[in-house]
Amino acid sequence: AIRLLERTLVLCRDWTVPILLQICTVVHGVALARAGRVADGIATLREARRGVERAIGSGHYRTLAVLWLGEACARARQHEEAAERSREALALARQFNHRIYEGWSLRLLGEVAVEGGASQMAMAESHVRQALACAEELAMHPLAARCHAELAKLYQRHGSHAQAEGHHQTAARMYREMGMTFWLDELEAALEAA
Repeated sequence: AIRLLERTLVLCRDWTVPILLQICTVVHGVALARAGRVADGIATLREARRGVERAIGSGHYRTLAVLWLGEACARARQHEEAAERSREALALARQFNHRIYEGWSLRLLGEVAVEGGASQMAMAESHVRQALACAEELAMHPLAARCHAELAKLYQRHGSHAQAEGHHQTAARMYREMGMTFWLDELEAALEAA
């Protein structure tokens, strides 16, 4: 994906297609972060966020750029900025009535709160459960699977092994059914590390 996105970015620059350039830059940034090139992903997403605000203004892609920047910051264990970007994405999603991104923002807020330790468990669980409710309401199966994975991680860290196992099995089954092997591998790695 990264190789194809880099080719697309060159074409967008050569042909002077600014809106598509910004959209592809957002996707390129998250692809870099998810491929393990987190610092590059964060830098690209910061650039994309500024570009989207200039070229497109507000709305769908701005929310997505902020959300994915938050995700990349979480991967880099920059929890404070990840939480800020998650809250910003949630506010944008609600402002523009983007229910899909509201759910994803809530899930990310939950993920960041999980990293806050035992004192943040109730907040983390609340955010993830709100995201799961949104996912179920909108039939967003990838989000639902990610929520179950996050709940598995949360319960595992806090000693609720039976609950963790139930959510782990649900997330793994959903990932397999959807062919989401990237996230299935991440789930297994996260639970091994816990």
